[in-house]
Amino acid sequence: MAHIQLFRAYFEPKGTKNESIKHIDEVLQDLTDEINRHIENREVINVDLNTSHLGNGHTEYIVSVLTKD
Repeated sequence: MAHIQLFRAYFEPKGTKNESIKHIDEVLQDLTDEINRHIENREVINVDLNTSHLGNGHTEYIVSVLTKD
């Protein structure tokens, strides 16, 4: 049986360019860590990444992970 899990992350620009870079690194690392915990000991069938640019530099990341249970 297959199982699909959705993961979401949201990036909001910070004050300076360096603060924004640090923030996006943290957002994407947290997302990666969460996905890795989910797929541990599972067979991954497919991974899909969608980004939505919401304006003013705001971005939403949605990752769907299809695994075999």
